[in-house]
Amino acid sequence: MASARRALEDLMTWPGLSAAPARCGTGTAVLADGAEIVHFHPERQADLYLGRPAIERLHEEAPAAC
Repeated sequence: MASARRALEDLMTWPGLSAAPARCGTGTAVLADGAEIVHFHPERQADLYLGRPAIERLHEEAPAAC
């Protein structure tokens, strides 16, 4: 969990982000404008929520990987 804790601490220095309990009930979430954008699980996992523009950009930049 050290990596997740470090990532959470780094994200909390960004303006406009806040921490809260994750919606799934496990771990800590990072919120932007009240919406969960990522949450960290105790098992060294994270769930990252990507919007359509980010997903489309990933497809354009790395089509073989998608």
